[in-house]
Amino acid sequence: RNWFRFYHDRTCLLQLATAVQGGCAFLVDCLRLPWEDVQRCLHGILEAPSILKVFHAAGNDVRWLHEDLGITVSPLLDTQVLASKLGFPHTQLTEQWARLCNVQAPIELKRRLQRSDWRRRPLAPLQTVYAAADAYLL
Repeated sequence: RNWFRFYHDRTCLLQLATAVQGGCAFLVDCLRLPWEDVQRCLHGILEAPSILKVFHAAGNDVRWLHEDLGITVSPLLDTQVLASKLGFPHTQLTEQWARLCNVQAPIELKRRLQRSDWRRRPLAPLQTVYAAADAYLL
């Protein structure tokens, strides 16, 4: 969603990743595809009880998937909640990348990308890399 700057928001980009066969990230452009197609393709995956969905700070994402696409994500693991419950001192995703994945991402760069205008097309190459890495590293 593009909610950092605007009040009338909608899901712009979905970031998906899998660990199957070495892992792969997928970006779904919700502004270019019909809502019905996105919902039809992702409903089975995001609601499948046999597939664990891993999010970081899942609250808004889960709510928006339900509001925009009628999808109820389950089962779900929220890494921010898990880190907090385990007493892990790093609950921010950038900190988790650095500590657990040995990936250094300057906080200002992550903030700038996170808050960029995800409605604009085409996406900048750095936005695409960031969005894919954001999902893949989870």
